[in-house]
Amino acid sequence: SYKPFAVIGGPALTSAFADELAKNKTMCIGCTPGQPADFYTQRDPYVWGLDGSSLQKQTHVLEFIQKQLVGKNAEHAGDALKATPRKFGLVYLESSGASKDLADSFAAGMQGLGAPLGEVVAYQLDPSTIQQQASQVITKLKTAGVTTVISSFTVSKMSQNSIT
Repeated sequence: SYKPFAVIGGPALTSAFADELAKNKTMCIGCTPGQPADFYTQRDPYVWGLDGSSLQKQTHVLEFIQKQLVGKNAEHAGDALKATPRKFGLVYLESSGASKDLADSFAAGMQGLGAPLGEVVAYQLDPSTIQQQASQVITKLKTAGVTTVISSFTVSKMSQNSIT
């Protein structure tokens, strides 16, 4: 029943809201998780992001990792590991069809830095299973010997990354 000209903000875990607005020719500003450039091109002129593209953010994070972390020891990984070279792992929220593609792109970027990811683990935002998923993720990372975890709500939102 509403016929808005534009919507600002919206659910950040799925692109369905933005897709529906674009289908109805309603402008959507910052109302989707980060997406590849072709996502915005296909929905032009209705869907707009407010910050850099997912790939631009990945480029910045990869540059930081290359300059600050690659080839250095995991000095914050605890006494048993702090003198060992870093081994990276990626944990990401699989929230849209673009999530895996962006994770794959990030993994390729890490490979290009000479720092291939030891493990890549996706998880679902499901409160009923999140504790079980966390245990499984930790086990996978430990088994792979990961010392440095790159954690992102979505790889498409690399600006929200935390690197430990």
